[in-house]
Amino acid sequence: MSDPIDSVVVECELSDPPEKVWRALTEPALVAEWLTADEAEPAEHEVVLEEPPHLLRLAWRDGRDVESLVTFELERTPTGGTNLKVVHTGIAAAADTTVCMLKAA
Repeated sequence: MSDPIDSVVVECELSDPPEKVWRALTEPALVAEWLTADEAEPAEHEVVLEEPPHLLRLAWRDGRDVESLVTFELERTPTGGTNLKVVHTGIAAAADTTVCMLKAA
């Protein structure tokens, strides 16, 4: 059996500048629009590290009290947009919890 994957990395290029993307990641009203809009029980998060407007790391706790880290790295592109890299680590523990819950059912 192979080791479980413990992180997911997603990268994309956005046309908006890092300062605008940073606001979408940090201003509560804007975060609520994209993060918790469809969730009945939104995940809790706490800022662990922030270096505006380039790096944001959150401790993430889902409804099952499984904690992971989500890191947002923002880099200005030559055209003035943003290269956004999102790294979610610690997800193997969340997957293990889900498997245990399914086995118990």
